[in-house]
Amino acid sequence: MTTDFLARMRTALGDLPSEQCASLLAEANAEVAQVAAEVGLARLVDRLGTPESYARKLRASLGYTEPPPKLAAETEVIGQRRGPAGPRAPSTGAARLLLVGLTAATLGGVLLGLVFRTNAIGLTVPLLALTVLGVAACVPAVVRGSEEVRAAARLPELSGLLPYLEPDESNWFGLVLGYVYSLQPAWWLVRAVVPMAVLAEFTGHGGLLALLAGIPASVVSIALGRGAKSDRRLLPPVVAFNAFAAGLVLSLIRVAG
Repeated sequence: MTTDFLARMRTALGDLPSEQCASLLAEANAEVAQVAAEVGLARLVDRLGTPESYARKLRASLGYTEPPPKLAAETEVIGQRRGPAGPRAPSTGAARLLLVGLTAATLGGVLLGLVFRTNAIGLTVPLLALTVLGVAACVPAVVRGSEEVRAAARLPELSGLLPYLEPDESNWFGLVLGYVYSLQPAWWLVRAVVPMAVLAEFTGHGGLLALLAGIPASVVSIALGRGAKSDRRLLPPVVAFNAFAAGLVLSLIRVAG
């Protein structure tokens, strides 16, 4: 959160008189909030640097003296222990376990959706178990907070995917990806309506049940989609839900074809 970033800046500026410290923080608050809105909290440190280094740049630009070397070193060490913008540094082990869990949940969810309409219990049960275990593997990262979940995107294993996760819209490929990502709200509706339609097919109640159940399901799906953008702790169940819905859509396309 930006409040964590500013709190660490306040600690780094603690040697200054309170009026000067308040003035610098007021100067920084607007820029930190603007950068966080542009690039997201996960990349705030990539743009501005650590709170301690950003505080040093800001005080130098306004002509304030540097803190004593010992105090500066102590503040930097405290910041490193806390992590780039939060109370503690992300755990690489938990982030990698999260990555494995999301992969398992995605694979299990898609395959479960593909076979769900076939009533193949012999496949449905193990695939459901794989999906649930995948989500469960994400728990260690989730309980540590949203920043821990975001840390998975910075793992070396995913470095090649960053252009696809955060497309550069200065080229045509990035523009296409940006447009696809802008269609997320439409997908939120699809992933709610399709399972309800399949449920109506199973129960034999047809379109009425799909309509009655689809409306509240759509509200929940949209709320989850919007919530997962700001609170990444919702990512594991949302990924599993997306994968299952995508599998159902593919199964319907296969039947229609």
